Parts: sequence; C-alpha cells; structure tokens
Amino acid sequence: MNAGTVGLIEELKVGNPTFEPMTTLRGRYGGTFVVKELVYAYAMWISPAFHLKVIRAYDAMVTQSQPQVPRRADRTGSPLPPYPASLP
Repeated sequence: MNAGTVGLIEELKVGNPTFEPMTTLRGRYGGTFVVKELVYAYAMWISPAFHLKVIRAYDAMVTQSQPQVPRRADRTGSPLPPYPASLP
C-alpha cells in the first residue's frame, strides 16, 4: 500500500478506530473487500478519465446546489453593495 492509501484508510477510521475499511478473507470464497471510498480512490488512480469525471461530477453537484448570488456591476466579485460612507 502506498502512503496515500494508508492515509485514506486512517482518515476513514477517524471517530471509529475499530472500523476496518479493508478486509481480506482466505479460502475458496475469499478475496479483498473494501469500502466504496477505496474503490473510487483506486479507480481514480488507474484511470485519469475516471478521475476527471469524478472531479467534474462533484463540481457540478456542489455548484448546482448553491443559489447563484448576483454580482456587482463593477465586477469586483463582491456580492455585497458598497459600505455607505456615512449613516443618516
């Protein structure tokens, strides 16, 4: 396992140190079983195309779920009007 995988497994255990995100069983019906986060990490590691799809899907989900804030016409990017110089 590389350092990134070990770090991801440790992060998955935060808050529940007895949780095992990866299990290996021996025998005829054995195999290695992992949580879906490790499957995604592996797939992104072996496929740059899949990695890019994950990034774009996440970005679309995050961007679409937030309401668009109107921006000022002066293009400063600030969603707030200028602070008044003096109060009445």
